[in-house]
Amino acid sequence: MTIRRLLLCFLVILALTVRADADDANAAFKRGVHAESLNQYDAAYEAYKLAFALKPRDPAYLASYLQMRSTAAVEHVKVGQTLARNLKYQAALVEFQRAAEIDATNFVAAEEMRRVAILTNGPKMSKVPWNWNPPRTLLSHCG
Repeated sequence: MTIRRLLLCFLVILALTVRADADDANAAFKRGVHAESLNQYDAAYEAYKLAFALKPRDPAYLASYLQMRSTAAVEHVKVGQTLARNLKYQAALVEFQRAAEIDATNFVAAEEMRRVAILTNGPKMSKVPWNWNPPRTLLSHCG
């Protein structure tokens, strides 16, 4: 009889916990949707990340998390590039580091951090062109 009661208590607690996680995931997802609608990409990223962590098998949470991870990182890279063009290298470096922290697959953030390091390491290296663009002929072969 005691074993049955313990098992029943365990099942009730388990059921309540699973439901609470699902509710928390849904609430986090809704916060992410709201933040995204306000273009608050960092807040949306954190909310989607939490929703995905709580309910990793939900494809909507996974898709939103991955998409916002990329978007938030790109926004930090854009801000960093603007700061670097205005010679605010330390602030730019912080933005590039945050982008790389959010999305480790964002190689642009890593490259921009390297450029800032080159630009801040002396007058000889400061002549590196900031806005290098590949030749149009190269771009025409890519797509």
